[in-house]
Amino acid sequence: MEAAAIRISPGGLNIPGYVWLAMIVIAALAISISTAVRAREQARNAQASYQQTAERIKLMQGENEQIRTYIKQLKEDPRATAQAAREQLHYVAPNEVAVKVR
Repeated sequence: MEAAAIRISPGGLNIPGYVWLAMIVIAALAISISTAVRAREQARNAQASYQQTAERIKLMQGENEQIRTYIKQLKEDPRATAQAAREQLHYVAPNEVAVKVR
């Protein structure tokens, strides 16, 4: 059994230099475009993340202000302290009757 041998001569593929140059330029252009598209997408994602973070910061600042107001009321108003104790600790005043409802 004889092995089939295939020979390709170095001159078999004769591609002109300008075709090689065009292929290199096209490949570099494709890489540049894909990099630019990827960078633009990352910038969009970063902007969206920034907007979400800014919204969360505003929301938390509002919550912090509410908490500050609540703390100030607890420190200054004895009725607010009594109300908070009733709600959070289930305290009952001496003249009240507690009824548990399911």
